[in-house]
Amino acid sequence: MRTLLFTGKGGVGKTTAAAGTAVRAAGAGLRTLVLSTDAAHSLADAFGEPVGPDALGAFAMAAYDGDDPLAAPVGDGPMTLRRTRGGTTLRLALPFVAAPDIDLARRGDELVVTVGGHRRLVCLPAALARQVVAGARVEKGALEVRFHRLGEGSA
Repeated sequence: MRTLLFTGKGGVGKTTAAAGTAVRAAGAGLRTLVLSTDAAHSLADAFGEPVGPDALGAFAMAAYDGDDPLAAPVGDGPMTLRRTRGGTTLRLALPFVAAPDIDLARRGDELVVTVGGHRRLVCLPAALARQVVAGARVEKGALEVRFHRLGEGSA
C-alpha cells in the first residue's frame, strides 16, 4: 500500500495534483481513495460531484423529478435469476457494455465481473454457489450467466 500526501501553501495546486494523481492511479487499476480535509469543496468540484444541501437538492430533483426517492422500486432489479430446464440463468444489467469489455471469473461463491477498470464481486445465492458456470453472453444490455448442477451437461 502506498500513501501520497499533497501539502503546501494555499493556491499551489494541491487539489489539482491530488485529483489528477487519483484519476491516473484508478485508471491504472489501483485501488484509490482521494480525500481532502479542506472545508472548501474544491476536490468535489474537481470531480464534478454535488456537495452541500443546495447541490444535493438540485441533483435529487433532476434524478427523481418529484418522485419519492424512498419508494419501493418497481420492475426487475439489476440482478435476476431464472430457472431453466438445464439449470439457472443469472441476469445482471450492464447497459451500454459490449461482450469484449467484460471479464468474468468464478471465485468460490462469488462471481467476479470486470468491466474496463471496474471490478465487482457478486455474491452468489446459495443455490447457485453449488452450481458451475456453463456459459455466459451479453444480451440486450445484460450479462447472462448460465449455471448447471455438478455432473450435468450444459444445456
